[in-house]
Amino acid sequence: MQFVAVNVLQASFDPIRALVLTLMVNTRRHIFDGITMFRPLFVVLKENANKSTLTI
Repeated sequence: MQFVAVNVLQASFDPIRALVLTLMVNTRRHIFDGITMFRPLFVVLKENANKSTLTI
């Protein structure tokens, strides 16, 4: 967000543009962070597949 903030500060005040830009940058970040969490989750699920109760 820091790299894009310069353009937002130099442009005329447009709250909708700032909101959309912030949502796009943060969504991209959360998507890639979430993808990295899938592998540990699948490892835990695979280890617990044969057990009667699921413990994470």
